[in-house]
Amino acid sequence: PYAKMVDEHGFSIIISESFEWEDEILPSWKESDVVAYVDANFRTLSEKSYRAIAGLSLGGLQTIYISSCYPDEFKHVGLFSPLIHPPLKIGKYTSIYNNLEEKLKRQFLIAPNYWIMVGEADPYFNSSYFYSRLLQDNKLPHKFYISSGGHKWCNWKKYATMFIKELWRDDSPHNTIIILEN
Repeated sequence: PYAKMVDEHGFSIIISESFEWEDEILPSWKESDVVAYVDANFRTLSEKSYRAIAGLSLGGLQTIYISSCYPDEFKHVGLFSPLIHPPLKIGKYTSIYNNLEEKLKRQFLIAPNYWIMVGEADPYFNSSYFYSRLLQDNKLPHKFYISSGGHKWCNWKKYATMFIKELWRDDSPHNTIIILEN
């Protein structure tokens, strides 16, 4: 039912398989004309207010990178159990963190509808919390949703459903919220 709702509101859902990280891949994301491909092959509206990007796990990390490097492209950003390495400088994916706070401040000049969603038993819970605190400390409005469970499809399905429903809410508050489920 959400696919029909998405289409009726001028949005398209593109599901892409994740790819192995290489420093050359994401910096050239825009040049690969992904947005142009989507616009040419799906019924879309080209304004930022009609664009969303979301990813789960490694796709969440890629979403952070793409949305922060291209702040004029997406109003809605969804991070579902994102793979994040605190203190944002270690691990295999270090190039994403170059100037991240500056990129985020530029991205949030016109605050996106920014969601971080993670399960309390998810191995990336602590790093998601750390990232939420980074946003909060920099006064960057976002929503932080904590569900029960872990790094599982049942949670990601729930997160995607919630995120899609939020795409059309103009009255959606941009305050940090924490919701605990039992």
